[in-house]
Amino acid sequence: MPAGNISGKAGFGYALDSKENATATVINRLQKDGEHISIAQADFKEGNNSFEKGTFIIENGSKTAALVDKLSKELGVSFTSLTAKPSGDIKPLKKVKVGLYKSWDANIDEGWTRWVLEQFEFDLDTLHNSDIKGKDLSAYSAIIFPSQAPEDIIRGHVAGTMPEPYVGGIELEGVLTLNEYVKKGGVMIMFDQACNLAIDQFALPVKMLRMDYPPASFLFQVLLSE
Repeated sequence: MPAGNISGKAGFGYALDSKENATATVINRLQKDGEHISIAQADFKEGNNSFEKGTFIIENGSKTAALVDKLSKELGVSFTSLTAKPSGDIKPLKKVKVGLYKSWDANIDEGWTRWVLEQFEFDLDTLHNSDIKGKDLSAYSAIIFPSQAPEDIIRGHVAGTMPEPYVGGIELEGVLTLNEYVKKGGVMIMFDQACNLAIDQFALPVKMLRMDYPPASFLFQVLLSE
């Protein structure tokens, strides 16, 4: 992988484009090293450089320059030095921590989701049913529910079909806990089938349209011609 570059003199710090995939890894590593990072809330300019809303701003600290140089070389990411604090509004980025729900009912979507998050080095916790029900979830920037039928998430394995620690789901207590988490500003990310849990349990004003169509309506006829 070719090394990135660092342009200019960093009197204040560095700007980092938020649209590059490797940016997630950069931010996660910098946060783990205790660096101060903010997000631009509007477009801004410095000299001849223009930056978009959402740009990450990394403030200079005692070891920031060395870390930025290392990340640029290892991940091929480019940074633009900032001589002064951006004139526009910038918002400090809270520590990113992700919770990933894992049912006791084996789910391949959970495994693939975990794999992707691990590749980008997110601070990640596995959340089983007991980790959600009645618990304080405020430490999580987001909680992800991989694709799974709502009834499997809520009810899980029926008692008597599995050892006691592995039966049940998040149940009503878990639904109420998640509802409270969202009301206080938490973010829930629901994949595919799991969307119906949020729609039904949180009375969202949306509808899963595909539920009204038979499976045959999703089939496509492919015509091959020589």
